[in-house]
Amino acid sequence: EEIEPVLMDMANRMKDAENEPHEGKRKPEAVWPIYRIHHEMSRYIYEAFYKKKEISRELYDYCLREKWGD
Repeated sequence: EEIEPVLMDMANRMKDAENEPHEGKRKPEAVWPIYRIHHEMSRYIYEAFYKKKEISRELYDYCLREKWGD
């Protein structure tokens, strides 16, 4: 698809952030990278549909249903 490579890259970055060691960090410091990547994914999907008109409505709905974004 049009956005699959970008979403897969973000998913891999998310997996790396989740597996990163968090010893010695406070909880907010440990989860901040995960929140940041999740927001970036949501923003990318939103902009691809509403601003750039790169994806169809059904692809946008699919991404939201599958929890790729909010």
